[in-house]
Amino acid sequence: MKIAILADIHGNAKALEAVLNDAKKQKVKKIFVLGDLIGYYYGAKEVLSLLHKWDKEVIQGNHERMLEIAIKDKVFARKYQKKYGSALKIAVKELNQKEIKFLLQLPPSKRVRVGRVSFDLYHGSPWDEDTYLYPDSAVRNFKKALETEANFVLVGHSHYQFGYSQNGKHLINPGSVGQSRLEGGIADWSIIETLDKSFEMMKTKFDIGKIAAKAKSLDPEVPYLWQVLRRRK
Repeated sequence: MKIAILADIHGNAKALEAVLNDAKKQKVKKIFVLGDLIGYYYGAKEVLSLLHKWDKEVIQGNHERMLEIAIKDKVFARKYQKKYGSALKIAVKELNQKEIKFLLQLPPSKRVRVGRVSFDLYHGSPWDEDTYLYPDSAVRNFKKALETEANFVLVGHSHYQFGYSQNGKHLINPGSVGQSRLEGGIADWSIIETLDKSFEMMKTKFDIGKIAAKAKSLDPEVPYLWQVLRRRK
């Protein structure tokens, strides 16, 4: 079975739609989502609608945790908007209670088994949900992440794509669907084939025009939101 590994969609429905279309062409049957479905961009409702059509496993990221805080704490909500933009404010306005409940009740991590293959799903690192793992992180951290019985350890959070293998186990960060930190207009994700435990790093192009324009219009004081979408290697 082919499984698509997605992380850090961040409300970028255009990028997610392009990835899911590619996943269908690749005959993917199931998707794992490693948190941060929301935040930064403004299509939270459409993101949930697109994911709803798939057989999936989903965990929570730090932006889902911040959504819960923002709902209860207006001071925090204003600080979030100043730093990250108005995505959470718009999400709270547009999502219904069932959708918000879904996001807030997602688990922080999960062990999943598909046939004879086991997966540990995390947003940050296995030992700390806020720790970033980058391609150039210390090898000792990669080895620490693989101190598990699972065949695959899957992480997101850093928005950088990489894979590391040792003793038949694999650590994968699929990169970010919605906001790659390497190259704008490219959605990063991965595919795992459970038959032979192989994996492939994937890149899917998407049109940044409308979402960059919307970010510039809605959040002119957070230029990073549209500048990162135009980043070139």
